[in-house]
Amino acid sequence: PICLGTGYLGRVGVFEALWCDDEMSAGISEGQREDVMRQRAKRYEPFGVDARNKVLAGDTSLEEMTRLDLMGT
Repeated sequence: PICLGTGYLGRVGVFEALWCDDEMSAGISEGQREDVMRQRAKRYEPFGVDARNKVLAGDTSLEEMTRLDLMGT
């Protein structure tokens, strides 16, 4: 009853992160397309990378990340 049948107690967040430096800030201000911004990004970590790292660290399971379809993003 505590885990609502999921087998997990509590939650582990999976995040996508884009660090915004001066170059990125300028691109945002100029309204550049997302694909151009991704290419210019010096530090970008998509959901799939964070999900993989949490699986490898034992914070969650591969089955859970696959169920949520986060490993390929």
